[in-house]
This record gives sequence, C-alpha cells and structure tokens, in this order.
Amino acid sequence: MFAAACLRPASQIYELTEWGRESEILFQVLGRWACRSPTMQPGMPMSNASVILSMRTMIDRSRIGDMNATIGLRLGDEEFRLVIKGGDFTAGRGEAAGADVIFSGDPNALAGLIYGGLAFEDVAAALQVDGNRTLAERFVRLFPLPPKAPATATPSSG
Repeated sequence: MFAAACLRPASQIYELTEWGRESEILFQVLGRWACRSPTMQPGMPMSNASVILSMRTMIDRSRIGDMNATIGLRLGDEEFRLVIKGGDFTAGRGEAAGADVIFSGDPNALAGLIYGGLAFEDVAAALQVDGNRTLAERFVRLFPLPPKAPATATPSSG
C-alpha cells in the first residue's frame, strides 16, 4: 500500500500507491463524520498534511461554481499547489509560485481562516496572502464544516 523513495541513506519518504490512494474516499467520509462530533473543536493544532487532507475532505464542490484558480500554499518549508477547475478540486505537494493566490505562514492560521471563522485581519500576523484578494476570500468559503451531531445525554445514576 505504501511505496518508499530514498532521499538520504538514513531517511525515507512514504507515499501511497495508486491502490492505496483509492482508499481516500473512505477516510473522507470518516473525516466528515468525525467533524460532526459534539466535542470536536475547530482551532486545534494541525500539521501541514492534516490541513491539506482536511481541505480535500471538506471541499463543497457545489460552492465552486465557475471558479477556476490555482492556489499556492507555503507552510513552513513545504509548498502545495491547489487547483480548482471545471468544478473539481485537487490538492497536493507542488510549487506555489505562479498561483493566483499564495498563502504563506502558519498552517493553523490558515485552518482558523477556513474552519474557525477568523477574518483575514485576525490572522495577518501569522499568515500572508499574496495575489487576488477577492479570490482568496472566495476560496476560504469552499470548506464549510457540517452541523454538529446532537449531544447525547448520559444516563443518570440514581
């Protein structure tokens, strides 16, 4: 399910094989289900990979409309390229340069902007936005969280 590529003698990077990538839909359904937990709190720390995977999971394709854009992310030492075209969305590692919008900085500030209801001004110290600002504002609204599941009462002992 995983293929390894050797970078240096002491390190390896693992990547899903094509067969392994077929399982992504299962994890997306599980991720959307987990987001509905009454105890799940947006704003918890996320890694770069978690932010990208969450976007691939939470994208609401009905909100894309006629949007065609390339979004670049520079999160720490890593770069990602997101493409919105023809109603579809792809996200993965790639060069951010040349994108219509580039977000640079803290992945948790980006997650707060997308999922936490923060405004661009709220994250300005931790996240730089270059490029088409109108497109950036439209982009961050493509990932709504589902409504919370009802909290269940625990049986009382008495």
